[in-house]
This record gives sequence, structure tokens and C-alpha cells, in this order.
Amino acid sequence: MPLIAAFVVAGIPAGVVYALVVIMIQVGASAIDPDVMGIISSALMGLLGLAVILSQSWIMGGINKFLLRVGRGESPALSEVFGGLPFLGRMVVGNLLFIILYYLGALLCVVPGVLFALGCSQWSYLVVDKGMSPVDALKASWAMTMGHKMNIFVFFLLAFLVALAGYLACGVGIFVAIPIIQLAQVFIYLRLQGEQPRLPAGA
Repeated sequence: MPLIAAFVVAGIPAGVVYALVVIMIQVGASAIDPDVMGIISSALMGLLGLAVILSQSWIMGGINKFLLRVGRGESPALSEVFGGLPFLGRMVVGNLLFIILYYLGALLCVVPGVLFALGCSQWSYLVVDKGMSPVDALKASWAMTMGHKMNIFVFFLLAFLVALAGYLACGVGIFVAIPIIQLAQVFIYLRLQGEQPRLPAGA
């Protein structure tokens, strides 16, 4: 439930900005010159993208901290999923670097982009868990996933199928699928770190 609540809250800023963008575009479409409106629309979409990155980066830090504690057998407070503010700057930079490098790799016949995404998939946990900078976290993630990229690829395929099954279950199942996938990702990170994941007592 705390993970679901975090995802909902993370979507509020982007949702509000998106609603404002749509309203302003509709109002301005008939009253403003089309060329000027095009510039305004581009600026508003940029604002929407910024809202998405900021809200998701904030929530990502809190969720990672929460899940890492759960994966180590602790029982963190539910409020911890919203405690990602100390990681916000590094998460924003890391997300931007990840997106840029992924798309640069994807332009090179797709495969390099996929390999990059698999190899650097652990970077956000390293930022939260080890206090690394985004660049160091990306490098460390690549190093720790050496020899494991195919296994991680298979996991993401299975995760996609689980999410799809949850979505097809009248949409309700996605609220079960998302926490399971998120916790499984943390288990992968802990195993790559040489730790034995464990759930809190009584879970």
C-alpha cells in the first residue's frame, strides 16, 4: 500500500501540470497566433516533462530507501516512501544521464541501448544505499552486472508479463503487480551485492 500511495502522489504534480497545459492550449488555440501558440505549447510541454522528472525522482529515492530496508528484513515506517528529498538532486541528474545515454545507445541499432539499460539498471539503488554520485553509480552498476545481464533481461521480460497480467485483471491487479516487481528488483540488487535478501518477520 505505501508503494501504491507513493506512485499516486508522484503522479499528482505531473497530472496538475498536464491539466493546465491542456486548458491553456485549448483556450489559446483560438485566441493566439498559431506560430506563437506552437512556441507556448512547446514551453508548456517542457514544463510538464520537468514536473514528471522532479516528482518521479523524489519518489524514487524514498521508494528505494523503503524497499532496501524491507529487503534486509526491517519494517520501515510507511512514511519513509516519501523521504526521498535528500536524494532528489542526484536522482534528477541520474535520471537525465540514464535517459540521454539510453537513447544515444538506442540510436545505434537498439542493442547498445538495451545493454546499457540492463547494465546500469542498479544505479538508483547505489545512490540511495551507498551515497554514490550519479556517474559513479552508473559505473558501479555496470561493473556489478557483468555476467548477469541476460538474467536481468529475463527478469524484466517476466516483470512485463506480471504487470500486463495485473493490468488485464480489470486494472486492479496492477496494484499487486507493482509492489511485487519493485521488491523483486531490490532482491536482485541485494544478491548482486552479495547479500541474502529476507522479508521482515511475519511478512
